[in-house]
Amino acid sequence: SFYVPQDINGLIELHGGKQIFAKKLDSLFEANSKSSGRQQPDITGLIGQYAHGNEPSHHIAYLYNFIGEPYKTQKIIHKIQNEFYKNSPEGLIGNEDCGQMSAWFI
Repeated sequence: SFYVPQDINGLIELHGGKQIFAKKLDSLFEANSKSSGRQQPDITGLIGQYAHGNEPSHHIAYLYNFIGEPYKTQKIIHKIQNEFYKNSPEGLIGNEDCGQMSAWFI
């Protein structure tokens, strides 16, 4: 799990340090995006196994900033903004829980 917002540095150390944590993040974003089983509205906007349509994962792309690799955050954020947000009635992916999907973009 990457959801330890109260102690990101502890999460990095728990994984074995910055280099190993970077590999873990890379593997998440580079994994095969194929899903199996039933379709779920929150499991959309896949980059590897990162699902931008699932709001609790919105912080994950920013974790590269904590390990000295901000260029990876910038690359992923740019991809998300350009591929998963459109100026149309169906311009958002996932489940728009209380405005979180659009709030992320802003």
